[in-house]
Parts: sequence; C-alpha cells; structure tokens
Amino acid sequence: MRAQWGCTTPTSQPQFWIPCIDCGGEDKQCKRCNGRGYEAIYECPQKLVEPTSHELMYLYRGWPQSLLVAGGIYDQPYGYVAAMRLVDAGVGMQHALDEGSK
Repeated sequence: MRAQWGCTTPTSQPQFWIPCIDCGGEDKQCKRCNGRGYEAIYECPQKLVEPTSHELMYLYRGWPQSLLVAGGIYDQPYGYVAAMRLVDAGVGMQHALDEGSK
C-alpha cells in the first residue's frame, strides 16, 4: 500500500494536485505547470510536510475558537499568534483558490 501512495518511491500517476507555486495559475506559459495552474505531485503528501507544520495544523484547529474567550488570543505567546495568522492566511488563500475553480 505504501508504494501505491508514493511513500517509498514516486508513482507513475499523480497522487494529488496543488496550485502552481511559480505562477499561481496566472501564467499560461509557465514551465512548472504548463499553463494549467496546478502541479501534479507523484509522492506521498506526508513527505512534503515538515513535523513543525503538522504541529501548527493541529494547533490551528482550536485557533478560531480561542480569539475572544478568557485565556484567549491576548494570553498566548506572540510566536503562537504569528504562526496561527500565517496558517490562517494559507487556509484563506486555499479557500479562495477552491472557490475560483468552481
């Protein structure tokens, strides 16, 4: 099963697609995505995610609920708040891309 998902070696078929990191889908002449706006990924997505990113995404799940409660955003370390804002921006960008593709 691990080989099928590209966990050990790249696969012959894409496992998933991501927005092009070079052009964001704006350049029809883009060499990375060939103007499609999306890039094929042939490996397990776990290989692309750093352990710190896993931790941030885990913490992000409680982020929206922690804004206005006692012990909320103003009681958190600055690094946590900055990291959650960064993740939130990425999530918002992905939602915008998803809406634009409908």
